[in-house]
Amino acid sequence: MSSKKNAIPYVELLGLAFFLAVLGYLFFTTTPKKALQLATVRSGLTETPEEKEKTTDREAFAAPFSTQPSPARNVIAPGERPARDDFGFVKGAFQVKKGRVRSAQTFADLLTGAGVPYTQVVKLAEKARSTFDVSALQAGKRYRLYRDGTGVRHFVYQRGPERYVAFGLGDSLTVRTGRRPVTTVRRTARGTIEHSLYEALARADADPELALRLSEVYAWQIDFFRLRSGDRFRVVYEEKRVGGEDVGVGRIIGARFDHRGDSYYGLYFPPEDEYFDETGESLRKSLLQTPLKFARISSRFQKKRFHPVQKRWKAHRGTDYAAETGTPVYSVGDGRVVEAGYTRGNGNWVKIRHNDTYTTGYLHFSEIAEGIEPGVRVEQKEVIGYVGETGLATGPHVHYCFWKNGTLVDPYDQEMPSAPPVPDSLRTRYDQLKSELLPKLRPVEPQVASASEVSADMSEAASASGR
Repeated sequence: MSSKKNAIPYVELLGLAFFLAVLGYLFFTTTPKKALQLATVRSGLTETPEEKEKTTDREAFAAPFSTQPSPARNVIAPGERPARDDFGFVKGAFQVKKGRVRSAQTFADLLTGAGVPYTQVVKLAEKARSTFDVSALQAGKRYRLYRDGTGVRHFVYQRGPERYVAFGLGDSLTVRTGRRPVTTVRRTARGTIEHSLYEALARADADPELALRLSEVYAWQIDFFRLRSGDRFRVVYEEKRVGGEDVGVGRIIGARFDHRGDSYYGLYFPPEDEYFDETGESLRKSLLQTPLKFARISSRFQKKRFHPVQKRWKAHRGTDYAAETGTPVYSVGDGRVVEAGYTRGNGNWVKIRHNDTYTTGYLHFSEIAEGIEPGVRVEQKEVIGYVGETGLATGPHVHYCFWKNGTLVDPYDQEMPSAPPVPDSLRTRYDQLKSELLPKLRPVEPQVASASEVSADMSEAASASGR
């Protein structure tokens, strides 16, 4: 019994001696730290490097299935919002296929062709009934398919550069409409008119819509039906962009138009939401120059003219504007309707009293606008009828009459009273605006029409900025 008890310490001493012998050997052949590591490995106190490597491999294989967070790529920090595209979807979360609707291609064709079950397409179309008619898809319009590992998750139909309809095909079907963000960049266009304003703008590489914007700014000063060769313009304006593409003209910031020997300035002043000239006088007059946009003067106010219907010489105490049937005609100023009806000579016509001095008349309408009748108040630029050829007329036009103190006169010979100038309380701010814009608008040297960017600063356009 005692011999067994003495044997146990002997074995332990033998093992300790072996460990010290190994440690001593390694001490002279490697570093002390490495020696201790190898000694503990050989004595069975830890894993071997091979075992450690196998363990690491197992952990790496199991990591994707772990419920614990792992350091994956594109991890969003707490409080940080993920980047999204123009349609509201997280960038990089989907594979995106872009395309255009082909002729005769339907909503079902697009989605079933992308692997969406037909039954789900029918349910989605029914879901969209109150929001968008899926049968109204137009050939040439753009669309997007958003796909992940499970299939198509979203379908976006672009109704235009800004507007779109997004269909969700996730756990629940969804339909929503939206608008892509609009940005603006300031541009300058300048040119000399040779044949027409449109042609001059085309040579300036500017959007033809700018002609309409200019006619609105100078509606009280310049008759754009009477522009002459040699008239010149220079304009600073906003160009609207969506997704990096030009989609139209925004607000005119400032303009100069040299017409018939006179220079007309128009500077937009945000606090008043109005245009003023270089002296601070409002461009807005009590009455507009013309009652419709872009038509042709077919006959001017004159004392003697051969009447094409009555076949005799007589005075033509009005101005005829030829335009397509149905073109809207608006009141040149605020006032009250005193006549609205039909006569044999005038056809469908409207007469408006603006104040104690001025009254205007509009003849030969194809129809009078709804709600326009004697006693009704109308506002400047409110549509009162549509171009036609009723009464004594040989073609579609509007005969515009202008009374001053009860006498028919030529409106182009009249100097209309202006709206109030820049208020004294805002004069300092307006002078600052003027000092910024006028150097960009003057002088206007003779040149070949051209356009150039004056600013690359991008900013979100206000929803009311000329849309």
